[in-house]
Amino acid sequence: MLITFVLFGKYLECLAKGKTSDAIKKLVELAPATALLILKDKGGRYIGEREVDALLIQPGDTLKVLPGAKLPADGVVVWGSSYVNESMVTGESVPVLKEVNSSVIGSTINLHGALHIQATKVGSDAVLSQIIPFSNSSRNQVGNQDIFHSSSILR
Repeated sequence: MLITFVLFGKYLECLAKGKTSDAIKKLVELAPATALLILKDKGGRYIGEREVDALLIQPGDTLKVLPGAKLPADGVVVWGSSYVNESMVTGESVPVLKEVNSSVIGSTINLHGALHIQATKVGSDAVLSQIIPFSNSSRNQVGNQDIFHSSSILR
């Protein structure tokens, strides 16, 4: 009877770890592949836009985010206002109003208006990149219950 409970517990643990792995894969897939880079002359005046690979974004780049698009990097709004769905990071289902000087999180979704953002964190410094290793490490940690189970089996 005891063995049945232990095996059932291990089965539930494997299911939970599998769901965590799926969630991590979905987080990785959230990052957009491209971004609209705003091109400026030496005086800082707008001269155009170019679609670039999101991996080429550098801190300080100004990016245009259209309604319905994912934000390509963490940054600060420098023009426009819109509601942004941050539920994938915060768990909060209510969209958040973002205006000039508001900070934004990469891979969240711009809902209504166009935004220009200045990238502040990209690559491994971005919020999304820091969530993934945290999820991996917590998934692989041994809990106090596992230590107790191991010691009780040895007796």
